Amino acid sequence: MNRQKATTNPVKLLNRYAAGERNFVGADLKGAELSGVNLSGANLSGANFASANLSGTNLNGANFSQARFDKTNLTGADFRCGILKLAHFDLADLRGIDLESANLSRAVLWDCNLKDANFKGADLSKADLGRSSLDGANLQGANLTQVSLVEAFLNRANLAGANLTNALVNETYLYRADLRGTIIEGCNFKDSYLGETILPNGETVSDKYYDPSCVFED
Repeated sequence: MNRQKATTNPVKLLNRYAAGERNFVGADLKGAELSGVNLSGANLSGANFASANLSGTNLNGANFSQARFDKTNLTGADFRCGILKLAHFDLADLRGIDLESANLSRAVLWDCNLKDANFKGADLSKADLGRSSLDGANLQGANLTQVSLVEAFLNRANLAGANLTNALVNETYLYRADLRGTIIEGCNFKDSYLGETILPNGETVSDKYYDPSCVFED
């Protein structure tokens, strides 16, 4: 007989954390109020945070592999150096989140609000950020190989020095984005908007549908 998994009591979990416990694999914290708490270094892989409030939390270096954050409030949270491989973030609010040097390989961040998020040096290889808003985000030096940015918004985003090899950038908005030094080999910019975008070679494009991959054609 299938039994529904019991919801984890957030107060008890925080007490266990304060007592030195760090293993909370598979915790069910759906809808939990956890704003401003400290769970840095915890193992919460496979945990469920759907519709929870984690705004302003300290999650530095924590493991959230395969965790779910659907419709979760993560505004201003600190995920620096966190492990978020295969994590799921559908319709989540991640404005101003700090994901510097985090591992988000194969993560799904579909239709999320990532305005002003910090992805500096993060690993987003094979991640799906389709339809998400990354306006003003910092992706400097990030690993974006084979990432999907289809119909995403990266207006005024900083992608300087990022690796976009074989990325999908179809119908993507890159108005005034900075692509200086970005690797775009095999990158598809079909029908993307690049008005006033700074290209990898430092030139600024005026044609809003210009394909920067043409710069490297023989």
